[in-house]
Amino acid sequence: MTASSGAEAVRAAASGRPDLVLLDVMMPDGDGFEALRRIRSGGAEVPVIFLTARDEVPDRVAGFAVGADDYVTKPFSLDELLGRIRAVLKRTRRTHPARGCASPISSLTRTRTRSEGPVRRWS
Repeated sequence: MTASSGAEAVRAAASGRPDLVLLDVMMPDGDGFEALRRIRSGGAEVPVIFLTARDEVPDRVAGFAVGADDYVTKPFSLDELLGRIRAVLKRTRRTHPARGCASPISSLTRTRTRSEGPVRRWS
């Protein structure tokens, strides 16, 4: 599932019960820190990795302070990101609800905003 704003991310985390959330700090309707605060205040314990261009130490510290499980800065290696996703899922012992096994990671999709250019898909 994808969300194009912090409000959508909060709703998706509450209703969709994702295995993991990749969250940007800079969002059109606020920041990812506030979105994560709202996700956590709703009781969701879903693992969250920030994936953002904000790479200053105070930003990273703020991300962990609001409950992030990891913080990855752009530009990033897709292989490293997938490794971090696997590690967070393993560490948080998230299981696939239908199969009772670790959630598979077969592809990563990132939807770009219109201002960023065309949509890209990695697999």
